[in-house]
This record gives sequence, C-alpha cells and structure tokens, in this order.
Amino acid sequence: MKRSTLIVLGLLTLTQAACAGAQRGFDEADRLAQKMVRRHPLLVDGAAVYVARFDGTVLHESYFGKYDESTKVPLASASKLVSAVAVMTLVESDQIDPHAPVSEYLDTFAESKVGKAKAGITVDQMYSMTSGFEGETGAGTVVGRKRLTLEQAVNHIACCVDLVAKPGTEFRYSGYGMHIAGRICEVLSGKPFDAFYNEAVNDKLGTDITWDGLGDTQNFRPSGGGAATMRDYARVLLTVANKGTFDGVMLYSEKLGESMFIERTKGLTRDDLPPDAAEGGAGYAFGMWVEERDELGNPTVVSSPGAFGFTPWIDFEDGYVGIIMVKGVRQRLLTDLNAIRDAVDEAVRTLPESE
Repeated sequence: MKRSTLIVLGLLTLTQAACAGAQRGFDEADRLAQKMVRRHPLLVDGAAVYVARFDGTVLHESYFGKYDESTKVPLASASKLVSAVAVMTLVESDQIDPHAPVSEYLDTFAESKVGKAKAGITVDQMYSMTSGFEGETGAGTVVGRKRLTLEQAVNHIACCVDLVAKPGTEFRYSGYGMHIAGRICEVLSGKPFDAFYNEAVNDKLGTDITWDGLGDTQNFRPSGGGAATMRDYARVLLTVANKGTFDGVMLYSEKLGESMFIERTKGLTRDDLPPDAAEGGAGYAFGMWVEERDELGNPTVVSSPGAFGFTPWIDFEDGYVGIIMVKGVRQRLLTDLNAIRDAVDEAVRTLPESE
C-alpha cells in the first residue's frame, strides 16, 4: 500500500512538474514576444502567439501591445498557404488538374502565343516555386501594381515576363506562378479572386480572410496580399494540418491534403531564395516551406512565414500548429521570431501526453 501511495504521489509530482514546465515554456514565449515589441517600438505596435493541437484544442493564446483577438494584419507571404487551400478546392471539384498545362485554362498562354515551355506550366509548379520564372517579391513588378486587375497583370506575365528556366527544373522563390493560378481561379469561378475566396473558404470555415493586405486593388495577390486575424488564420491552418477537413467541414479530400505536403523541390537547382531558407536547406511543397524532415525525408515541420513577420507553422512530429502574429520587417525580427518559436516548441514538448 505504501509503495502504491508513493507511486501515485510520484506520478502527481511528475504531472505537476510537466504542467509547471509547460507553463514556464509558454511564459517564456510570451516574455520573448513582449520583448520583441519593446525592442522595436518604431517597427511594431503589438504581437500575439497562438498554439493549438490538431483537434483545435487551444494550448495557448496571448496578445501584447495594441493587439487583441480582433486585430487583422497583412500576411505577406503567409498568404501563400491560405490561397493554396482555395486552389485545392478547385482541384477537389475537378475543375483544376494540377498537372495540366496552363494553356488549358487561359487563352493568353496558348502555345502559339507564348511558346511551348510557358504554355506548359502547371498549377502544381505555380504553387511549388518551380514554374521557371525569376524570383520576385512583387516590388517593382506587375504583381505589385495596384491600378491593374489580376487579369491585366497575368496577361502581361504571359506576353512579357520571360522564363529563366524550364518549368519543373529549378527552385526559385517567385510570386508570378501563384498570380497566374489566381487568375485561373477567377476564370473558373467567374468571380474576382476575393469573391472566389469567400465562396471557397471563408463562407465554409466562418473566417474573414481578405485580399486587401497590401492596399485596395483588383490585382489580387495570392502570393502576398492576404490579411487576417490570428484566429481566422488558425482555422485555415488547422484545416491544412488535418488534410482538408476541420471541425466537420471538408474543403478537400485527405488524399489531396496529403499531396500538399509532398516536397516538390528535392534535387532541383536552387536560386533566388530568401537567405534563411537557402542557408537552412528548406524545400517547398504546395504553398508552404518544408523546414524539417524525418529520416525518410517526409516533412515534419512546414511553414509559410511572411515578410512582415507573420509566422504560421505546422509541427507534425509534436502534433500542433503555431502562429506568431506581428507586423514589422521579418528580417529585422528574425532572431526574436526564432526565439519565440523555440520557446513554444519547448513548452509543447513538456506538456503531459493527455494535453
């Protein structure tokens, strides 16, 4: 009896220690988020941290500075993941074959007009950074011209933006391909991209992700023009983590969901990549970075960080999604962002298995 009591007491002590360790871990993430806000008073006016299990159980949610649950921020490249979800709904409904040539969807990309290589670009290549276009961030390019429509911008890409590589052969971080895919969505849905997104994603998930994150325009940018609250982004992120279905709502099949995580850039020539991605050996799947892999090469951590600092990720090994919400300059905040992520990882790993 005494031995059993000691075992129970020991288990309670271990559980309490684990919970205390987890709390300290999340406290550390919060401390670092607050520190980031204090360190950059002219750059950021708030920050937030969100952590949840794949079933939607929220492990941690905190807001600092001027941020609260209603705060909506521009996503920049964090838009790539949420726009990929919308594209995948058209794959699910058989309106898009991700491996069919773009010329099947857009007349401006007919082989007679643009040549065989450009006419043959696929949606899968557009969303895996292997379309053959040079790297660009939107600044100074047709992708970022607010006075154009998405149709006008894509027509310009068709006629006047040259490929620098054969599609499918090089890994270059570029928004041109996703811009084209966005126009395909408009043509197939018969709606502007923002209205299409509402119908495909927002109306079903109860979210309000908008496409005015870089200003009011009809030249919607699937690669960088989104804006969202942290909770709305989390619902889409959880849908991706659960391979297309979350909270009883299916946007696309599990098979398609699994296909999104396949790394498309293995063995390809790498160029025009963000410095930290190039140095870290990151690859690209469908609308998201592959940061870490298991011994078989399967992705264990995927992400879609944006230039302003908004940082969402999915950790398959530890079974959670995380978001750091901030609007600043990612390269200047990178040390802070990485420290917060490390603290979140540590906190999740010290949670009891039941949590």
